[in-house]
Amino acid sequence: MIPDSKLPHAGAFCQGQQNNHESGNYDLMRGDGYDSLKMSFQGNWALGTPKDVVSSPTGDTIFVIAGGGVVIVDITNPLSPQTISEVHARALVDFMYYDPETKHLYLAAYFSGFEIWDLSDIVHPARLSRTPTDALPRGGIYAHAGYLYVITYSSGMNIYNIADPVHPEFISTTSVTGNCGGYFAEDNFIYVLTSNAIRLYDIANPTAPILRDSYPCSPRGMLVSEGKGYIADQTGLKIIDVTNPDDLALIGSLSIPGACYDVAVIDDYAYVANNWYGGTEGGVYAVNISDPENPTQTDFYDGYFNAVAGTSNNITCANSEGYTIFDVSTAGQIAYLQETGMPGWTADVALKDGHAIIGSNGIRVFDVANPSQPQQVAFMESNAMLIDISGDMAACIPESMGSGNKLQILDVSDPANPFELGHYNNLLLTQEAIIHGDYIYVAGWWDGVTILNISDPSSPSFVKKVHNWVNGAIPGEEFCYASDVSVQGNYLYIIDYKPFEAEDTKGLYIYDISDPENPVFVSRYVQMSEKAWRIKVKYNYAYLADGNGGLEVIDITDPMIPYTVAYLPLMDVAYNLDVSNGYVYAACYILGGVQAIDISNPEDPSVAGYYYRSGIFALSVTADDHDIYISDAIAGFQIYRHDVIFTGVEDVPSVNNELTVFPSPTDGITNLNVGSATEASLFDQSGRFIKQINLASGDQKIDLSNQPNGIYYLKLKIEGQIVVKKIVLAD
Repeated sequence: MIPDSKLPHAGAFCQGQQNNHESGNYDLMRGDGYDSLKMSFQGNWALGTPKDVVSSPTGDTIFVIAGGGVVIVDITNPLSPQTISEVHARALVDFMYYDPETKHLYLAAYFSGFEIWDLSDIVHPARLSRTPTDALPRGGIYAHAGYLYVITYSSGMNIYNIADPVHPEFISTTSVTGNCGGYFAEDNFIYVLTSNAIRLYDIANPTAPILRDSYPCSPRGMLVSEGKGYIADQTGLKIIDVTNPDDLALIGSLSIPGACYDVAVIDDYAYVANNWYGGTEGGVYAVNISDPENPTQTDFYDGYFNAVAGTSNNITCANSEGYTIFDVSTAGQIAYLQETGMPGWTADVALKDGHAIIGSNGIRVFDVANPSQPQQVAFMESNAMLIDISGDMAACIPESMGSGNKLQILDVSDPANPFELGHYNNLLLTQEAIIHGDYIYVAGWWDGVTILNISDPSSPSFVKKVHNWVNGAIPGEEFCYASDVSVQGNYLYIIDYKPFEAEDTKGLYIYDISDPENPVFVSRYVQMSEKAWRIKVKYNYAYLADGNGGLEVIDITDPMIPYTVAYLPLMDVAYNLDVSNGYVYAACYILGGVQAIDISNPEDPSVAGYYYRSGIFALSVTADDHDIYISDAIAGFQIYRHDVIFTGVEDVPSVNNELTVFPSPTDGITNLNVGSATEASLFDQSGRFIKQINLASGDQKIDLSNQPNGIYYLKLKIEGQIVVKKIVLAD
């Protein structure tokens, strides 16, 4: 999130300011790394913003760490890279190590701990194990001589015996002074990069590493080659002598402005990645190191990069947009060859006919028929991040605190083949877009809410702005900071959490839009929540996600006099929410994952299920019956299942006659005539999910003979409606 202190006041914009979520370093003390109640993890698509790139020793393969996964790429022809496969971890991947002898890939994966993958069939990677750690493994990971070294951010270096990679065995922990943010390892030595020094550990005795020496600096990346250590430091490139591990000594340095993050070395040249964004300093530097006491810059490619790797004739650099390959076959020269875009930030998940649609450095569509393995089936160039679907139409906008934003309207009648119907340019500060009938309502921060007519989707037309800032406007009375909107029936609901103390704008603003061309202000209610920034309206209640960690429920039966009926504290920031089947599903940022809140009595909500944590940031949530989708920021999206019977569901008369279940009681075999039902789920009396059943039309049988006697519920989906049938199992 952008801190309130950096949000734009009325009339101002954030230039180049993106969401600035800090991934934090929390001490984790728990059994298996995750906790849950009546919710289960189904699967994920984990790719996101590239963080690092690692080259194979031969230089023909690269591993790109991208969010919560690794993309393995064949660059034999650097002009035409070919993706070999993808590895999807359970959480954000900070570091990886590949052992070419065992063909095992080791991932330091945030909340997941560390993961070991078998790449003996590199086209079909297979996870061997996942092991939680007591602290986040954000310092590095290295395998050597049958042992694995997992460097945590603040709790030292954990050592595991990996003779059996399916069951790693914890051995010991070695303390490390300072917070660890990187490493380089070779043979029996591990160089741990802390905030103020490089600390060299000797692992000749693998169970008891020894600190040999420390070198003071501010390192971000390091590589050792032929007895010299090359350090990407905050001040530039430093070269140290590492031939004597008990006396690391400076040889030479080159001052480089900006933010040096990584370094690669090929023959007599070092290539330094500089991640300074928006200035002239960022890019990749070629440095002649033939005289290490006096390194000199020989070339520079403008841009911004946080990682670099390479051997022989090519280097690959990564940034938040993807990776770029350069030719360095001419000594000291950097020649651009090719760049490949990659996924970025996932802030929203929309669903349509068995497909998930996200905006992540482009609009991406996934077949989620098998939720354990989402498969991307379509891609469109776009900078949209937020998506709302109504019928066969999708509205897509960037989440932006800037100007000049484009709203795209897509035809998603065939979600695997979306195409643009039309667009509208130059929207301001876009925070959300909701389709309602022939209109789209766009929340625009201090620009209020913009209403567009899309009766002709090929040519959206401006209708009106409400509660938007103009010069001299009175806060609260004439404008607000619209952070979200919801629409139900004839009413528009706008939420403002009062981002600036000096401006009295806090409130739930309600407009009558029975005539969308002439909206009428109805009321303003100052909510109880300190930071209610997301809203969903269902029937007679508005549900607010409180950024301070809670859910507020407001009765809106009479829009003239809304009032708060409940407030439920939650374990972390309530970043967003969805309402479905008698539950509010709250995306609770870092610590809370997804929370299922029972609202069968909206005036007495209670947490009835949860799964925490996600891969890194639970930013939004979308419910589709029992399947719950979480957008996970730089780690893609995750899919969970809410393993309960929805008690509020009643038989639907219009379709009930098509369905027969007999006999009941049964001694094990139940006969079904399912009519046009397409899928069914079986639950026990407690609401525990038993299994999913694929249906064909006509008569079918279900075998319950392996289940204990009791009451079971069969939930069927037919014509978009839910029907529940009771089955009694008795001998």
